[in-house]
Amino acid sequence: MRTRSAKRLLLIIPLLAACAGPKPKPSLNGEPVTGLILHEDLIIPRRSATVRFQRGVKVSAADRFTPFCEFEVNRVSERPQKLAPGRFGISRVDYRVVTDSVTRIPIIMGRDRGCDDPIYPEIRFRLHAEARPNMRSLTCLNVCIRCGAGCYYLGPEEIQTIVGPSFTWEVADE
Repeated sequence: MRTRSAKRLLLIIPLLAACAGPKPKPSLNGEPVTGLILHEDLIIPRRSATVRFQRGVKVSAADRFTPFCEFEVNRVSERPQKLAPGRFGISRVDYRVVTDSVTRIPIIMGRDRGCDDPIYPEIRFRLHAEARPNMRSLTCLNVCIRCGAGCYYLGPEEIQTIVGPSFTWEVADE
């Protein structure tokens, strides 16, 4: 039993090493991404603080075996929250690997995981806008199965295909 656990751990260690290494700053065509632009009204459902996107459209629930993104605000409201179009600056980008796409439990070294257990590299863009203190983040998760072979954090181009035309990226002016 211990031998099988050790073998599984040896298969997962390269993935963890890759995910723990230096993270590239998100960029488009070599230019750093500095903001996110919302192009249309976005309605956050009542009793929620998130809106999910998958395959270019807003969804009520995400398929956990397909990459997805969540746009999040700070407060849950009894009424739907309407966000008007505008620009959101990116104040920080965080990276981590989680074992569950719902609870977002970080991966723990030494836990006995099978190669069929998915893991989710998560990239979180912390957002800010002076006139919109309720903004929190855009968080996107990739899906990796089979011991994480070929696993990576999603980049801006892939995220764009997930969120569709609702958002576009802003890059730094030189």
